[in-house]
Amino acid sequence: MAAVAEHLPHGPDRRGRRQPLLQPQPLLLLLSSGRQVRSEQTSAETRIGDTEPVKSHTANSESDPIEKLRALCSQVTESATQQVAGSVAAVASQLAEPLRVVVAGGVSSGKSTLVNALIGRRVAAVDAGECTRVVTEFRYGHQETATAVDLDGAEHRIAFDGHVLPAELPVPVDRVDRIIVRLSNALLQQITIVDTPGVNTVTVENQTAAERALGVQTTTAMAGAEAVLFLTPHAREAEAAILERIADLGRDTGFSSGNCIAVLSKVDLLATEGDPMAIAARLVDTTRERLDGLVGDVVPLVGLLAETVEAARFTERDAATVAALAAVDDDLDREDMLLTAQDLLGWPGLECDEEDRRRLLDRLGLYGIRTAIELHDDGVSGAAQLAARLVDRSGFALLRQLLVERFAERSRVLKAHRAIEDLRRISYAAGSDGRRLRRRIERIELDPSMIELGLIDSLRIFGSADVHMPHELKEDLDRLSASVDTRARLGVTEGEDLAAAALAAIGRWSEWSGDPRRSPEEANAAHSVRRVLEQIWHETQESKS
Repeated sequence: MAAVAEHLPHGPDRRGRRQPLLQPQPLLLLLSSGRQVRSEQTSAETRIGDTEPVKSHTANSESDPIEKLRALCSQVTESATQQVAGSVAAVASQLAEPLRVVVAGGVSSGKSTLVNALIGRRVAAVDAGECTRVVTEFRYGHQETATAVDLDGAEHRIAFDGHVLPAELPVPVDRVDRIIVRLSNALLQQITIVDTPGVNTVTVENQTAAERALGVQTTTAMAGAEAVLFLTPHAREAEAAILERIADLGRDTGFSSGNCIAVLSKVDLLATEGDPMAIAARLVDTTRERLDGLVGDVVPLVGLLAETVEAARFTERDAATVAALAAVDDDLDREDMLLTAQDLLGWPGLECDEEDRRRLLDRLGLYGIRTAIELHDDGVSGAAQLAARLVDRSGFALLRQLLVERFAERSRVLKAHRAIEDLRRISYAAGSDGRRLRRRIERIELDPSMIELGLIDSLRIFGSADVHMPHELKEDLDRLSASVDTRARLGVTEGEDLAAAALAAIGRWSEWSGDPRRSPEEANAAHSVRRVLEQIWHETQESKS
């Protein structure tokens, strides 16, 4: 290890942190800020936690890649031609925007339901209608509005149907480019959520078919994505083809598996008996293998349950209905009662009417009702307590955690990487201005604050099916790209030696990249990973001094 240490760079670079899975995160509060449980007259907010771990990196102007790139854009626009200056100014404008997360997936895969859960209110249209056939951007705004932007750029005001987008639009749907919804919502200050039309994955057999399935609007949205949540009930070859096309769309902007999470939606429909989450756990493993190199993680989700709790649709009235159903204590009777929706609605002798049961089915589904009754049997009662437990059983807590760790906490790195790729593309169409711009890009890429950006390129290169690497190195790469917490990135627990773990990882990557069988691209990508590990090693030394 001493030989490895001799090659470490002299000086600190960008820093990282992460808490264990169950540790509350500051942004987690933003991501759950819309969640509250209401009775018919009152409401009570359910919070996840307010403990803030010590961060090992900050977004100051000296170490923040976003600020450095803004400065670069400002310098270029002052001296470049009007055309180049305009393109660079657009990149600078994107740097000031929140991270752009696109929600994509097959028709009726639960995209809008997930969007509602993330935002914490039921605003995205979930029933088939014109709004579901158009890309919809959810942005932050003090004044809550919805606007349809047509193909000519003209804007048309959309009136909400209560608090939800209407089924019909004020202009013909084939003339609509996109819908922009502005909401006063804490999450949307950090992330712009883009809901896309359903992808027709049923007939996808090749790349051309995949492009047709995505559609023009979704293809455009994907090309502008900085992160993707891809929903699918099950990952078949068709879904893999779509994800490969998404990866192709983002190749010029450095899109990689680290920017994408696959969500196994509607897992409550996997089994009529037993816990579908147990089946989902096995499905997660097979899906992760099938989509290896295309997604950073796979998460099971009961979207309806998540939406109901997060959008405050589970009330004391619903909790009372759960209690009435739980009063059927004979196991066989209860099993028969919950066999189908029709059985539940027609079951005699209950202290809740058919309307209440239908309402509960609409909010929880049969899986959610079974789960709520089990919780009630265990002594969990009342809307607030039941909701807190139901959201965990939906799988949404894990998805939210990954959204924080993979996207929100790494948003500045993801946006900076996208900006550099955009600037590089601009440079090749800009003549002499382009050559000067490329030289500036090359200089800024050597800055210590930009080390993390190389990790994104490494993910893309090592995600190729043509690259075969040891499982241990794959695990290193996944941990490094999934978090900003030093211990999590090195895979060590409290009390273990961080410096020793960093040096061991550096040694692994040095040995692998030094193999003469490695291609130049593979060796360079491995060097980028090693630089991140060297940076972490330096930080462990700083913390000791």
